[in-house]
Parts: sequence; structure tokens; C-alpha cells
Amino acid sequence: MSSPLASQKILRVALIQGAKITEDRSLKRRANVTVGQDPKNTFVVPVSNLPASFTLFEFVNGIYSLVFTEQMDGKVKVGDSDLSFAALREQNLAKKRGNVWVLPLGDQMKGRVAVGEVSLLFQFVTPPPEPPRPELPPTIKGGVLAGVDQFFFLILGVSLFVHFSGASFIACQPIPEERELSLDELPDRFAKVMMPVKVEKPPPAPEETAKADDKKEEEDRREEGRQEAGRRGLEEGRHAEGGG
Repeated sequence: MSSPLASQKILRVALIQGAKITEDRSLKRRANVTVGQDPKNTFVVPVSNLPASFTLFEFVNGIYSLVFTEQMDGKVKVGDSDLSFAALREQNLAKKRGNVWVLPLGDQMKGRVAVGEVSLLFQFVTPPPEPPRPELPPTIKGGVLAGVDQFFFLILGVSLFVHFSGASFIACQPIPEERELSLDELPDRFAKVMMPVKVEKPPPAPEETAKADDKKEEEDRREEGRQEAGRRGLEEGRHAEGGG
């Protein structure tokens, strides 16, 4: 019989309902293993005659112990012998604690426990090796800048240098004093805009010109008629004075 010392092996438990294994788990986390109807149990059996929770395997001081009652049935392989729960009690391998019996387990021990409508198989197994940590490809592992397009960043750096140099040069220039410019100092295109523009009237239409000429001729004729009438009146006056 292996001594129940702390082991590097982990507990593997399979839950059997009817004739079918419904769960098979290797418990990497070393802790108490419970079974029952409560959802917080390690193995949950909702429809059964099990209590809400029962601690089937205790983990104390790095050692697992099987906990069972007198109503439970099962066998445990101890050394080369398969011992029933009754034999474990009779040989004083299991110690009574209240209304339960406690059997310290060694890493070579395995067995079968019937709890109500279900059965559980247990044994200790070597934990599977940890999966290898993923390694980065050499192009990325060599550094962040190993996979960077250096030519692109060279162009980007030159462009930024030129732009910031130009902006700095402009910012350092003195601000010219404001003064009013004369027309001689203004460019021609601005001087033309500021000079007053002489607006010429459009030439009269031919019809209006003809009417104006006719009107002027009529006025000239009227003026000549008035002048002729005035001359005639003078001559008649002179004749009248001479005859007198």
C-alpha cells in the first residue's frame, strides 16, 4: 500500500449514470470534490436521490481522502487487493468521523464509489505537460522595427523635416509694420481697380438721331420764319414813316 503522502499526481474522476460515463474530468485544481443536486457542486446530478451536496473527496494538507457513509457501497484498490468499504472499516484502514468514514488515499490507489443512483470512478494520474508557449516568428522576435518598411519611414521623416523647417522659418520672420501705400507703390492690377472709371454714355440709336435732326430742322424753319416776319414788320414800318 502506498503511503498517503502529498503527490504531484492529480485526481481523475468519471461520473457514471446508468451504464454511460457522462463526465470524465482530470482535476488540475487540487480542492474538495463534491457531488449532489446543487449547481455549485463539482459534479452536479440534478435528478437523483442525492443530497444537495456531499463532499466525496477531501483535500487537506496536500492529501486526498475518500469520505463515505455506511449506506454507500464501493471498492478501493489498496496495493494488490480490492477492498470493499466494509473491509476498509473492518481492517481499520478507514477512520470513523461522526457519521462518515475517511480513508486517506495514496497516488497508487483507485476505486469505484456508488452514491445513490450514480457511480464515480477515481484514480490518480500524471498531469498532462503544459502546452508550449507560442513563440513569435523571427521577423517579429528580432524587434518591432524588423518588419517595418524603412524606406517609407525615411520618406516620411524627410517630408516632416521639410514641412516643419518651412513653418519654423516663416514663424521667425519679423512682422512688417502696417502703412498706407501710395498709388505708385501698388501693382498695376490693384491701381486699376482703385482708380475711378469714367462711364461713357452709349451712342444714340439711329432712329433717335433722325428724330432729333428733324426736330432741329423744324425749329430752324420756325426761327427763320420768325426772323423773316420781323424783317417784314420793320420794312413796313419804314415805308409808313416815309409816306407820312
